[in-house]
Amino acid sequence: MGLLGLLKDTKEYMANLRILYNNVATSANITASSTAGGLAPSNMLNYTKGLVWRSSSTTATIYLNWSDPKSISAVILPFNNLTNTSTIKVRLYTGVSGGTLAYTSAVLPAIVGTFENWGSTSSGVNRYSFGKSGCTAVWLPLTLLVTKIEIDIIDTNNPDLYLEASSILVGAYWSPVRNTSIGVDLAITDLSENTRTQSGNLITNIGPNFRTLKFNLDYMPVTDRNILLQILKINGMHTPIFVSLFPTDINSETISIYQIYGKVINSASILHPIYSFYSSSLDIEEV
Repeated sequence: MGLLGLLKDTKEYMANLRILYNNVATSANITASSTAGGLAPSNMLNYTKGLVWRSSSTTATIYLNWSDPKSISAVILPFNNLTNTSTIKVRLYTGVSGGTLAYTSAVLPAIVGTFENWGSTSSGVNRYSFGKSGCTAVWLPLTLLVTKIEIDIIDTNNPDLYLEASSILVGAYWSPVRNTSIGVDLAITDLSENTRTQSGNLITNIGPNFRTLKFNLDYMPVTDRNILLQILKINGMHTPIFVSLFPTDINSETISIYQIYGKVINSASILHPIYSFYSSSLDIEEV
């Protein structure tokens, strides 16, 4: 089979794969319209699920400011307590002190996976390690040099009576020319332990669970090879990335299931199998 035949067989099954790997929120001055119980918005600048920002009501605005402009095309809030009736609106500003409004999004659904509504059961920070959390991703139609962002969140039906998020990610996302090959592997690891008692009952010591996502990037041109190499060198196994395999899919559950905020768990390699094309495999474990 010739090269054209090979490329024909590598269809873009996962069109519009997007990866946010440079989180410029960590260099921002971050504030919010309200804070509850000392859970400050600066808590969202960490990489863990156990430290959160919390508002005092079900409506809030988050503000990020930079002294120098940053490239922005995505705003993401992984691990939050938002319900599937919540909304989000993003405003981006340019110029000195963010004086010029450059872009305003529509009022968008903050949570797209309907199964992520946990009803009247509290879905706050104590449940993030047990598979119960929302993930909000706003992908912008353009990349802007931004000095200020305002994020409006409304979730009046939230049973927790507050808004909460463990991390905030903003930056410019990368979308490779050719997307993931067929054979994406999504898995859930449950650290619970079962013990059989003398009476014959099976007792479970409930532990946390987490997801992993494995996928291949094949037939990458040199430009994509270089960006992936940068991710592997700078982020390595220590700094998380956000991956969305179906960011624009018509099925909202598909969008939600195949997005992950995690770390590369194995030292990845970049292969040079044919002509000027390259391939690699990424194995991501949820933070």
